Amino acid sequence: MKKIELNKGLKRIMDFSKFCNQYFQGKEPWANKTQAKNCLYLCINAVRSLAILLEPYLPASTEILWKQLNLQGSVHEQRWDSASELAIEGGHKITEPTILFEKVENEKIEEERERLRRLTT
Repeated sequence: MKKIELNKGLKRIMDFSKFCNQYFQGKEPWANKTQAKNCLYLCINAVRSLAILLEPYLPASTEILWKQLNLQGSVHEQRWDSASELAIEGGHKITEPTILFEKVENEKIEEERERLRRLTT
């Protein structure tokens, strides 16, 4: 497991995700209608790529994301090297998005830590 360096792989994926988010926020497609189509085209393709790259780490969540992107088949069937493709064409319609992850408040984290402490002592 140490040689595979799963943490390094995940960090690289998260760096790409952060870069994509910064691009989206910087382009402000909600305010800049002239650049909105191109921005959204690149961003939906980036989300597709992230789904493929994160599938080994989050298989259930990436499958939900794949369905929200309204893509055929399953994210589990995708080739790793296809993540670099701009495979979603302009005009593609996605399904109604849902929240994939709920924010966990610090109070809840502390409650869970305390519960785990009690279980291990």
